[in-house]
Amino acid sequence: QYIMGTVTAAMLGYYLSLPGIIHPAVILVAAFLIGGLFGALAGWLKARFGVHEVISTIMLNWIALYFNNFILSLPGVKKTGAQASNEVLETARLTFLGAWKKSDAGKDFIRNNAVWGDFMRTDVHWGILISIVVVIVAWYFLNRTTKGFELRAVGFNQYAAEFAGINVKKNTIIAMFIAGGIAALAGAIHILGTNPFRISVLPITEGYGWDGISVSLIANNNPIGCILSGLLFSGLNYGGGSIQSDIGAPSEIIDIMIGSIVFCVALVSIFPMIADKIKRKGDAHAK
Repeated sequence: QYIMGTVTAAMLGYYLSLPGIIHPAVILVAAFLIGGLFGALAGWLKARFGVHEVISTIMLNWIALYFNNFILSLPGVKKTGAQASNEVLETARLTFLGAWKKSDAGKDFIRNNAVWGDFMRTDVHWGILISIVVVIVAWYFLNRTTKGFELRAVGFNQYAAEFAGINVKKNTIIAMFIAGGIAALAGAIHILGTNPFRISVLPITEGYGWDGISVSLIANNNPIGCILSGLLFSGLNYGGGSIQSDIGAPSEIIDIMIGSIVFCVALVSIFPMIADKIKRKGDAHAK
């Protein structure tokens, strides 16, 4: 779904000509819809045929990857002399003060300000604010609306939800549509906001989906918590490259740390189960 979002952004960002602000807004909406439909396909397979969503989405990963490569094989899509598409137009980019940073005044400011210069030199873009807005909307939707309650009920226990009169199959498809749309939004934001503003031929999947699972687990599946766990995750990943280049330590240390954190978070749910089992045994002996 993330890949479908990147392909949508790259194609509409280059071939669709619209004014600034409107251009990225149209692209993000289109990416959400296409990624949502791609995710809803897995939801429909589960609802209609009982196909486990993990199996179907892993298979769909490869369909998306080769679709990305197929698009790049079409005439005129791939940039001459590169294994990548053309960069999206300036009107489609989410860069923060992109034109100003290229001007003489912007270059002079960046060169003469130690703190803010380093900040402005990065790929910081409006996608950060868009992501925070999406997180807040997702939290409100899940916790303050009837449909959000239905989705959470189906996720916690589909049999209890069905007994309560909730349409499990319909909500399964809706949940996968929303999840796919948000994943595609992430892909589109990455293309529109980060240099080099294009897609390239993919030999393997980039693994952002697996990172997202880890971020969600650390946040205990709380949208607001995902902001903090995402910052932790990005800091660790960035630090992995830094410790290898600066002090010569292997970057795999970061993978070990991340794995240990996820493992410890997963253990949290085991202790109540053990306590409940011990309690039941104690009650049985008391009888």
